[in-house]
Amino acid sequence: MKNYLKNIKKYDFAEKFKFFVDKIKAVNVKSFKTIIVVYTVIFSVFLFLSIPGLYNYKNYLKKIETAALLDFKIRLDNIVDVKYRFVPKPHILIGEATVSFDKVGSKEFANLKNIKIYISLIDLYKKNEISIKSLSVSKANFYFGKNTFSNFREHLNKAIIKPIKVSNSNFFYLAKNEEVASISPIKELNYFIDYKLKEKNLKIKGKLFDVNYNFNWKKNYNDPNKIKSHISFANPNISLSNISNKNFQNSFNDGKLKTIFLNNKIDINYKVFKDKINFITENNNLDSNYKIKFNGSIDLNPFYFNAKADLFNLDYVILIDKILPYLYIYRESIHPNINGNFKINFISEKNKLIENISANLTFNNEKIIVNESNVDIKKIGNLIVSDLKYTNKDETIYIKSKMQLNIDDQKQFYYRFQIPKKNRISIEKIDFHLEKNLDEKKYYISNIKINSMNDDLNSSKINLFDDHEINNIQTLTKLINDYLEAIN
Repeated sequence: MKNYLKNIKKYDFAEKFKFFVDKIKAVNVKSFKTIIVVYTVIFSVFLFLSIPGLYNYKNYLKKIETAALLDFKIRLDNIVDVKYRFVPKPHILIGEATVSFDKVGSKEFANLKNIKIYISLIDLYKKNEISIKSLSVSKANFYFGKNTFSNFREHLNKAIIKPIKVSNSNFFYLAKNEEVASISPIKELNYFIDYKLKEKNLKIKGKLFDVNYNFNWKKNYNDPNKIKSHISFANPNISLSNISNKNFQNSFNDGKLKTIFLNNKIDINYKVFKDKINFITENNNLDSNYKIKFNGSIDLNPFYFNAKADLFNLDYVILIDKILPYLYIYRESIHPNINGNFKINFISEKNKLIENISANLTFNNEKIIVNESNVDIKKIGNLIVSDLKYTNKDETIYIKSKMQLNIDDQKQFYYRFQIPKKNRISIEKIDFHLEKNLDEKKYYISNIKINSMNDDLNSSKINLFDDHEINNIQTLTKLINDYLEAIN
């Protein structure tokens, strides 16, 4: 015990205390103060942001409804479960509410959940008021019938609003019987006013008929009767830009639509009166090497279109290699509300054999029907194409149709296909079947009949020409000569 006490006495407490004080003095006082200030500011900000979480927001329901009506021109009714959150920035989280437009008799078009209303904390502290900055909704379903869509269009044109954002949601379009006619998934929607540019904007990224699209709509308040919009589709590659003008005196809209389709630009003038749209191509499009005319009309109630497109000097390979595969993909998956007739004329001044192709398409009962079509053969006659069908053979898609070649000038026919005099017979009509592999540039001809009287000919020789492969005009010429030689 004495040794232990002896050791304690030897321990210099004064020296150790002086060492500790010297270390304290060595600390940078300014840095210490900075740390204290930073922590104080962080704590104050956290306190400033978190205190509104203690409020009873049931007492603010009426103020929230009033603010939504003033700032967004929409009604939020039946509000349930209101909470405050300050991450990522201060907002009121509404668990559930119904939404309708601010118009007498307007039906609710959405039952939303987890609505984020971003607010001003300054106004909440100072005035005890709900001052909204913006509104955000995700994973919601919106239902648009005819009246709701009309109210939305009016809201788009007239309402002064604060920013609205919708993400990962769906727009349902309803028919007259309130059944869902179509669904448009919305990846992102931004609806706002740019006060610097004095411009109202609606921007949407979504899908329409299973095709991705980007849509932009804008109206500048310096010229409020003019509206600009643009929509672009990814596949097929189609782009449309529109400028419309409201004519209040004559109760109609007119405008100009610029489109890019099949790598061709088309400018179309149109006029909208009540539920009908008439459109016609501008003449200045006919100055280019690739000319397109597009005319017709669209009835909106019910939806039905009647349109005609004339395509000048367009490579026929586009018709065969691009349009026919599209027709196969969408042949039985057209939206039920898309009905009408579409006629396409391919007119060529440069092709040595084909002068014109006229194709008639009918959109009806969710199908595209290719009606009897016509191909004008230069100086010879015409080819009627009918009964077009798609078949699947060994996981390969083929298109097959009946063909009837009507010969108006036999001399030109003999000359064009280099038929020697010994093989010439009187020919008015040739019937045959034509089949094409959609993945390859190969054609197959079968069931050849001349003047519909092949029963009198040697059928054993004729059968040799079934499923004959055609790759170019030379192989076609040889086939015709071999066939005529065989039946003589």
